Amino acid sequence: MLIIIALDATANAKSDNIQFQKYLTTDKGYSAHLKDKVSRAFKKTFPGCQAAPTQKRKKPLLLTSIKMPTETDLEIRKKALESENEKSKNRPKDTKNLPAHPKYGQWIERFQTNACGHQVDINILANAYNINDLPATFPLLNGETKVSIIEQPRAISSVKTAANKSIKNCFSSPLIINTHFLGYRNPKDGILSDTDKNNGSFERWIIKACDKDHAVDIAILPDAQNQFKYIARIRGNKQEKK
Repeated sequence: MLIIIALDATANAKSDNIQFQKYLTTDKGYSAHLKDKVSRAFKKTFPGCQAAPTQKRKKPLLLTSIKMPTETDLEIRKKALESENEKSKNRPKDTKNLPAHPKYGQWIERFQTNACGHQVDINILANAYNINDLPATFPLLNGETKVSIIEQPRAISSVKTAANKSIKNCFSSPLIINTHFLGYRNPKDGILSDTDKNNGSFERWIIKACDKDHAVDIAILPDAQNQFKYIARIRGNKQEKK
């Protein structure tokens, strides 16, 4: 019995994945919404650029399993709408051309964008919760950062604190333009590698403050209390060369 259940679950997951991949490429409503979201995120990053950025979609990063609507789900929805139409005196709702968004799941959409000489990867969190509604989408940090969504506010706070302390005569809040992943820290010699040894990692973030770009090195190190601690330093600042 357990083997049959496991095989059935695997088959369902495979079917959901096939439907999800089709949804990503064929649902016009979601694609249009996503394109607009990416354009807005690019515009916020580079407010002086008036051109629409080119967008090259990369493979989404799945954060959870994705559950797509079944034929039963769609039939139940159709019957519910037909029942509403019978009772309502208003214009009847369409019961044929209905969207079929994912039932639930989270993933990150990633786009390579380019305009006005600026190239940056835009990352958008998508959160599906209802087959009738578009997934909710939220812009994340741009670029290659591997800092988790939950931890990003702490990392951002560390970078902004370092900027406020190090950049003289600048009182505006710094804007994070891009992030670059440098590598994982090797526990034996501290040399960076591509393999995560659970000993921390290093990134370089690009920020804009008072109309000037600054590079910020950020060490992401294991911490007993908060899982990670973030140590940020503005590159080229004399106080940070000690």
